[in-house]
Amino acid sequence: MIYKATLNNSTATITVTTINNMANIKITGAANLGDQLHAFATNPSAEPIDNMPAYTAYPSDTGVRLATHNGQIDLPWRWLTSIADQLRAA
Repeated sequence: MIYKATLNNSTATITVTTINNMANIKITGAANLGDQLHAFATNPSAEPIDNMPAYTAYPSDTGVRLATHNGQIDLPWRWLTSIADQLRAA
């Protein structure tokens, strides 16, 4: 699996690519999502992020679950810093 993230204005797009499939999720109002995910990467006991109605993010056993009104995506711990850095660089 490969995770990529982009930020255009305040809309983040996270794309997951596997051998046979590609999926993405768009997250509106996500201007600070990179900083918030970076906080989770450095402090897994951080409080859940509640940026409703746009999104919520909270730690799970395998990483961070990011939920929007359009769906959800599980971001594995090993990809979290990379995704946060990609969003912060945009």
